[in-house]
Amino acid sequence: MNVAGWVGAYTARPGPPPRAGAQRRGETLTQVLERAVEEEEQRELRRQLQEAAARLKGDHAAWAAYRADLAEVEGTSGDGIAEGEWDDEWQQRAAITW
Repeated sequence: MNVAGWVGAYTARPGPPPRAGAQRRGETLTQVLERAVEEEEQRELRRQLQEAAARLKGDHAAWAAYRADLAEVEGTSGDGIAEGEWDDEWQQRAAITW
């Protein structure tokens, strides 16, 4: 297949204009863009974390040390907060402005 045929075979069909989608959701284009950027930043962060975890797991001594550290502090997570109080605790933490 020549280049012209290949390009024609994969012509993208545009979807609805971004403004229409934003209006359906009751958002401005700025809000849509901000959300898209935030979601992309979260994807990139998860990718970097996965890469770092893979490198750590590849170093058996470092991975064993990390697991030992986790085991040491595992019982201290959430000290002083009863199980039913977690929702209130996270709502209060979410209200903090740094």
